[in-house]
Amino acid sequence: MKHRKNSKTTRILKHLLEGNSINSVDAFEKFNTTRLSSVIKHLRDAGYDIETYYKANSILGNYRMDNYNNDNNKLWRDYTK
Repeated sequence: MKHRKNSKTTRILKHLLEGNSINSVDAFEKFNTTRLSSVIKHLRDAGYDIETYYKANSILGNYRMDNYNNDNNKLWRDYTK
């Protein structure tokens, strides 16, 4: 699946692939998006393996990727060709 080079989805994907986690507050502050769950679903539908986890005493869902997941890295390499 192709994304526009500088879209919010692409910037969030790159953020995750760099080993960072993200939640809805971070997404709003860093990427000016209020629909992080929609972006995550779009990426999952494209084949990316994104994990949801919750920090203690927090209701915010946090998302992260396994940097060593070869499928995620292959999808990214195919995209950037």
